[in-house]
Amino acid sequence: MRILAAAFLSVAACTASVPAGEGDTETATGTGTGAPLPPAPAFLQPADGVLALDTNRHADVFLSIRDVLLGRTQLEIDGVSRGTLLGGSIIGHLEAEMLTLFVHGGMVPGLHTMALWTPAEEPLRSRTIEIRLRAPEAPPAWAVAPSTIADVSAQEVRTYGHGSGTLLAYRTFDEKTHLGQPLAPESPQADDAPLPPEIPSPQDLGRIAVVVGPSPERRTVFTIEGPAGPSRRLVARCLTWQDSAWTVTDTFDVLTADAGTSGIEWAELVEVTATGESVVVERIASVDVEHPVPGDHTLLWVFDPCTSEGGWEALPVAPGIDATGVTPVLDLAALRFDAPPSVFATETDVPVIFELDASTHAVRVRHRGTGAARGGALGVAAALGTFGGVTLASAEATGIVLETALEGAGSAEFVDADPVAAAPQGPPRFFVLDGWIAAAVPLGTAVPLRLLASSGAGWVTPEIQDPLPACRDVVVPWTYDGNLGGSAYIGCLDDDALRWFEVSAASE
Repeated sequence: MRILAAAFLSVAACTASVPAGEGDTETATGTGTGAPLPPAPAFLQPADGVLALDTNRHADVFLSIRDVLLGRTQLEIDGVSRGTLLGGSIIGHLEAEMLTLFVHGGMVPGLHTMALWTPAEEPLRSRTIEIRLRAPEAPPAWAVAPSTIADVSAQEVRTYGHGSGTLLAYRTFDEKTHLGQPLAPESPQADDAPLPPEIPSPQDLGRIAVVVGPSPERRTVFTIEGPAGPSRRLVARCLTWQDSAWTVTDTFDVLTADAGTSGIEWAELVEVTATGESVVVERIASVDVEHPVPGDHTLLWVFDPCTSEGGWEALPVAPGIDATGVTPVLDLAALRFDAPPSVFATETDVPVIFELDASTHAVRVRHRGTGAARGGALGVAAALGTFGGVTLASAEATGIVLETALEGAGSAEFVDADPVAAAPQGPPRFFVLDGWIAAAVPLGTAVPLRLLASSGAGWVTPEIQDPLPACRDVVVPWTYDGNLGGSAYIGCLDDDALRWFEVSAASE
């Protein structure tokens, strides 16, 4: 687990006095027993009761506290208990004299509240702390430089996974699909090799998904195969790296397009998407092809037959909404703690962010957009930040649309649009750099790539001195390095090559 460098706020010393009435319960007694109640938990910091943070802050917050009963005292944010924070929480960590809040950027301006409370017949509560999130006053300054990474000639490219487990799949001009690490050095890495010939090359990479196995030498490749229609099938192949090549060790027919349907006039498998160990398939299942209705597009959750019993089940994601595609969500908390991402967004006119729980096979809808940023033909980008910040973006003919909100609010906090010099050629590709949710948008091989950052209140154009390349598509491997003083790497696909370049915070 990566831990951010400690960064204390400029607040009063730990010996600061507690406001009158907080933690002073020595004379209180329990109802009917006469036994004294334990003191209420107390915040010693911030002294004025206000915690002010920029939306791109990505250093943890440390606050002195007292009178905490470990295992009983809980943290409450915006009126919702976040638990006792003894371990394994993505919110923070609670100790006897210190509350640590995990902060990783991607926030939305606004007000939140925070309190500590200990369960009792009448709950013992601290004073309420106000959290004020504000947009940074200045835009970020970034440096862009060509990377030393070798070029990869490709006609189509896609990334799977996150962090050190990220994989790159690309189709060469001779119609071969390769698997490899996204940042291949001058000499290709050991696992940069074409798939075995018994795996049919899909028409596009939307019909292939790759899952990393329990070790780097194992992969599961899912492909959608066969002619369009009810007989189209999803096939899983277990791959092992042997003698500098991928070998298929087992093959499974997972499902056909019409599996588990009845009274359906037409069924077809459209795309398959993977993130972490989760695989989702988009299926069209129409009762009446001439009269389509919401819900004709459904999602299926597929389990890896190479590492489990396999199987699949339908996802009741959003009744009445066509789930016309799925895309992984940039989840900063999961990325920071190197957890397998299991959050997706549907690329509908009203995007829906949902989460898969592999342990319970449950699906939880976390957020529904307003439709300001919508999937359309190019798809939608989605990110989850600190304190429930949600960022959605889409590429339209008239501009690049941004929508920010608080998770589950049902309304947008801010909507913005950045005009473009040419029609976008692909969806925004999100990444994180110094706490900013950033987007790379390809505008074709005649116009430089557009780089933007979200302040949570709107688009901000980073200060970049170096020229940007022109790309017909881009890929950005998801890592947390950009929040740890490192860089983001962007793969720019032009007419004959995939060229990598590096984006980092400019030196002062």
